[in-house]
Amino acid sequence: MENRGIMQPGGTLQAVAMLENLNTMEENIMGTANFKPMEYGMPMVCGGMEDFEDLAEKYMAEFGEELTEGAYYGYLEDAAENAQEIAENFTENLKFHDVTIIGGYYYGFQFYVEEKFSARFDLDRNSEYCIDNDDAHYYFDMCRSAAIRAADAEKRKIRRWLENLANRGYSVLVCTAHFSNGEAFYRKVS
Repeated sequence: MENRGIMQPGGTLQAVAMLENLNTMEENIMGTANFKPMEYGMPMVCGGMEDFEDLAEKYMAEFGEELTEGAYYGYLEDAAENAQEIAENFTENLKFHDVTIIGGYYYGFQFYVEEKFSARFDLDRNSEYCIDNDDAHYYFDMCRSAAIRAADAEKRKIRRWLENLANRGYSVLVCTAHFSNGEAFYRKVS
């Protein structure tokens, strides 16, 4: 079920109180509908969100010269290409899912997980469109229950891999509020 936040009829005072609390942690919050919600309980792992001023300070300290806007966008483009390569290398070993890079609405990118055959069926036994035995044999050469168990094991593998990306400099975010106008608040997971 999608987190719709607290903006419901009569929830304005609660929203104001929440916003005041969020403003005290401003360095960890992004207020934008930037990223696509993750499915299957996967962590939201993002990159390319470095602020120009912060990166310029690091650049000045390391190289002793000012960071140009062109170099900044080049850095972000390189980061996205590197992430795409990481995702493609990992996805080569997956049977049921794809891990791709999708751009944020405003900036940045996120690692996104989806089922390879999601247009045809789901690999979730609770879904009304769950794979049937014939499709499981046709696509995966296994019975339905074995395909679902294998897909669940693959989801756990992907989740662990995504969580470990934080050690490689990517940010793990959690959506703390999602409003009806599409606005969302994210906080970095520490």
